[in-house]
Amino acid sequence: MVNCTFEEEVGIGNEGGLLFITVSVGPQRGGTERKLALEEKKGAASDLMRKRNSPPSLRIAFCGPPIHGNIRADWVLHWLVYHHYLWNGSAHFFFYNVGGLDDSHRRVLDPFLKGGYLTIIDALDEKLFPSWYYNQLLFINDCLHMTRYLSSWTFFYDLDEFLFVPPPRTLDQLLDEHKEKTFITFGSIPSVTSLCADPPVKASHWLVQQFLWMQKLPHCINDEDPWVCLRGPGARKYAVNPRKMIAAAVHGTSWPSEGGIDLNATIARTYHYHGVLSAEATLCQKKVNVSLPIDQLEKQFPEVQQYNTDPSISEAVDEAKDFSALLLKLL
Repeated sequence: MVNCTFEEEVGIGNEGGLLFITVSVGPQRGGTERKLALEEKKGAASDLMRKRNSPPSLRIAFCGPPIHGNIRADWVLHWLVYHHYLWNGSAHFFFYNVGGLDDSHRRVLDPFLKGGYLTIIDALDEKLFPSWYYNQLLFINDCLHMTRYLSSWTFFYDLDEFLFVPPPRTLDQLLDEHKEKTFITFGSIPSVTSLCADPPVKASHWLVQQFLWMQKLPHCINDEDPWVCLRGPGARKYAVNPRKMIAAAVHGTSWPSEGGIDLNATIARTYHYHGVLSAEATLCQKKVNVSLPIDQLEKQFPEVQQYNTDPSISEAVDEAKDFSALLLKLL
């Protein structure tokens, strides 16, 4: 990231202008190139001040990761349905397409596109400027700045993660409790995607509802308490007050790094269904007959005893389907 500051105030004349930066492009292309980074239109500074002094128009913005490869479009639709419900229809979703969303995928997501809840940003030339993991850090920070005066809270996590707040507390209550914070981070509990309920508890159950088994402890790759394991070692994801945040990273904020709260995963967490987004992923290697009495089930499928049985997401998705029923009729 490049943060540009100036010794003297710029833009105060409200006339607009151009911002150029010099970027390294490698010796085969001459070493450096001068690039136009920003063209500010006349009056834009006044528009910015109006936004800064106005309340945000959205309660929630979600900034998605770069979408690439051959994805499961129906999984993304179901993810949207769940989070649309979680945020009471008050969120707008921003997805960055680096080649994973073609016309057929967009048709699946039509309810949210037509309903005005989803914006897809095509970044199909990102390969010309290669950076770590499809320029994920670039897109995180682009979205942070884009939502700075748009939303009260901006959330950052992946499309194979479902945010969950155990009742009786709701997510709205949680955000109101911490409304003065700069950021909130959430722990991550891995889901077991090799075991699936069979038959599904209901015939209409989506794939995510068939993943009933979770690891007993949150993800943590060091010796910390796994329930409060921080940043990368804890695979944490987060929400920020975008007006207070300058730069963000994958597993936490970059600048500022203080003023927030790292929640115990018993209070709020993401369930991580690692790998499910890829259409090539092998899932449900074992079908677990959930109609069996528990003693027979554990005898026939002893591996389930390693995990917690947790139907929380499955039950919430049923409620989400009802919440989004009219929207889904746009399919």
